[in-house]
Amino acid sequence: MQNNNEVWPSERRRSGERAVIDCTVKIKPRDRSYFESVMSDLSTTGFQVSCPADLGVGASILVAIPGLEMLPARVQWKSGFTYGCKFERELYPAVFDHIVQKAR
Repeated sequence: MQNNNEVWPSERRRSGERAVIDCTVKIKPRDRSYFESVMSDLSTTGFQVSCPADLGVGASILVAIPGLEMLPARVQWKSGFTYGCKFERELYPAVFDHIVQKAR
């Protein structure tokens, strides 16, 4: 049962255009090694990823998306080993389109 003060990831406010994708990425917590992960949702402001690492809300991470430089992000929410992350700098629309095209 949901507590009235609790906000589930699906109910969180989303910003920007979003795309459902299936993209293998590498997640690197700032103080650990890389973890192969699956990005399943992308917007210009952030992404959702399933990662075998136990990341805390607020953790700084780097995400390696194939064909791009490492991008810094911060964990905004977690549910098990699924995480919602926000990029430190919003993606350019052309970069967003490129990732979506390659991941579909």
